[in-house]
Amino acid sequence: MFAWAGHSVAMANAPVELHEVVDEVTADVSADGVAAVLERWF
Repeated sequence: MFAWAGHSVAMANAPVELHEVVDEVTADVSADGVAAVLERWF
């Protein structure tokens, strides 16, 4: 799924194994990591 997406992002608190296969790691949930990524795109 991550390869299919074209650009994959994991939260900082995701498992380390996931960090190794994504394009970007953002801040964790409590630091609004999703918002930080979305603000760059929209």
